[in-house]
Amino acid sequence: MQRALDISLALLLMLVAAASAHADVIHYKDGRKLEGVIVERSASSLRVETSFGSIDVALSKIDHIEERLTPGQELAQRRGQIADDDAGALWVLATWADEHRLRKQHQSLVHAVLLAAPEHEGANLVLGRVRVDGLWMEPNEVEAYRERLADERRAQGLVLHEGAWVPEAEANRARGLTLLDGQWMPKREAHRQQALTDLEHLGGWKAHASGGEFVTIISELDQDTVKFLIYDLDAAVRDFLRRAQPNPRERKRLVGLDIPIFLLPDRALSIKLLEAGFFDRYPLFADAKQRFAQLPAYGMNWPRPFLVLVEGQQLAKNGDPDTARLGLLGHQLGRLFIDRMKGERSAPVWATTGFAAYYEGVTNYYQTVSISTEGEDDDGDPEGQWVHGWEHYGEWRDQLLDESVQRTLPALRSLFSDASGGYDSREVGMLWSVTRFLLQKHERELFHYLRVFDSNPFELASNLAVEHERAWNASFADGIDELEAEWRDWALVQPRRFPTDELGR
Repeated sequence: MQRALDISLALLLMLVAAASAHADVIHYKDGRKLEGVIVERSASSLRVETSFGSIDVALSKIDHIEERLTPGQELAQRRGQIADDDAGALWVLATWADEHRLRKQHQSLVHAVLLAAPEHEGANLVLGRVRVDGLWMEPNEVEAYRERLADERRAQGLVLHEGAWVPEAEANRARGLTLLDGQWMPKREAHRQQALTDLEHLGGWKAHASGGEFVTIISELDQDTVKFLIYDLDAAVRDFLRRAQPNPRERKRLVGLDIPIFLLPDRALSIKLLEAGFFDRYPLFADAKQRFAQLPAYGMNWPRPFLVLVEGQQLAKNGDPDTARLGLLGHQLGRLFIDRMKGERSAPVWATTGFAAYYEGVTNYYQTVSISTEGEDDDGDPEGQWVHGWEHYGEWRDQLLDESVQRTLPALRSLFSDASGGYDSREVGMLWSVTRFLLQKHERELFHYLRVFDSNPFELASNLAVEHERAWNASFADGIDELEAEWRDWALVQPRRFPTDELGR
C-alpha cells in the first residue's frame, strides 16, 4: 500500500512539473505531432513526458523538434518590451503572471504598477491596502493616521459630525443646539432660559420653568401642581396629534419646540409685559416673522405657539382654582390647536369654539366650563353668555338627551355661519357635542374639512358661508342638514355618565 502511494505521489509531482515547464512539439516524419517535455536524450531516442505518461520516441522517426518558451521565459521577453511608466501594460502582464502561477514575478509586477501609478486601485487591493480619505495605506497604518488626523482637526477647532470634520458651531446647530451666554444647549432649554431672563428683565418677575413632552409651564406655582398640569396638558396635545396626524409643517406650527404656558400672577404684570413687547415675540401666526424686524433686538423672537393665563382671573364657571386653571388651559389649548393648524389662514369659528370646549372637558374631567367672550360682568363672568340650564357639561348632556329640548335648538347651519364667535353657553354646548360626535364618527372628514377651509382672516365675515359650504362638500359625503340629523340622533342615546378618562392618562 505505501509503495502504491509513493508511486502515485511521484507521478503527481512529475505531472505538476511537466505542466509548469515548457512544452516542446515533436513533428513526426509521417505528419503526426507529439507535445510534451523532453526529459532524457540518447543516441537513438528521446524520452518525452506527456500529460498521459512517458513515451520513448526513436530519432529515426522524427522530422524536427519545435522548442517553445517557458512561461518564465515568455514573461521576461514581454517585460523587456514594456516601459516602466506604462502602468496599464504592466498590470496586464501582472495579471498574466498570476494566471500562469508565477507568484514572485506577479508580486514584482504589482509593485512596478504602483511605482508607475500609486493610485492604481487593483494593484493596491492585491497588496491588501485600504483606502481612507482618498489615501491608500497599509491596514496597520489606518488607526495611527486617524488619530493623527483627529489631533490636527481638533487643533483647527473642528469636530467630527456625521463622518465629516466641521466647525463646532456648525455641528452643534446641526444637533439642534443653541448658543446662550457662551454655553451650547438644546434649543428648547435655551429658549426657556432666555424667556426667564426676559421676564425678569422686562417685568421684574422671577419665575421658574418646568417642561414635559410638549408643554413648558413658566410660573410661581409649586412643583407638584405644575407636575400634574403638565401631565394633563401633555395628554391633550398627544391626543390632538394622534387625531390630526399633522404633516411636518403643521406639526411645527402646532408644537414647535414646545408650547410655553405663562401663568402670570396678576393683571398688572401682564400689562407690563405687553407694553414691553414681550408677547410680540410669541405670535400665533407664522407670518408674524415679518413683524420681528420692527422689534428691539432683545431676547429670542420665536414664531411659536404659546398660552398666557393670569392667575385669579375668574373666567370659568364653578370649580376650585386648581380645577379652573386646568380647565382654562385645556380650553385655550383646544383653540390653539385649530388656529395653529391653519397657520396664517382663518379657521372656522365654530370649530375653534367646539374644540376649546371639547379639550376643556376631557382635560379636567368635565368639572368646569369656560366661555370665550369680549365682555365681563361685575363678577368677572362673561357678559350675558350664560343660559340657564346650560351652564356645565352635565347640563349640556342632559338637555341634549331631551328630544323636546332639541326641537327648540337653532340649526347647526346658522352656528357654522357665525363669524363673530359670540356664542352663548347653550350654543357652546351644542358645538361641544357636535365636535365630540364628529371626532367619534367622522374624524377623518372633520380634519379634511379643517384643512381645506381656506379663508383670509380679513375676509372671513364676508365669505364664511360660501367657504364653509365649499369645504364641507369637499370633505363630507352627506350635507350639513343630513349630518345634523345624524348628530341629533346620536346625542339622544349618549350615556348619562362621562367616561372616566378620554385622553388615555
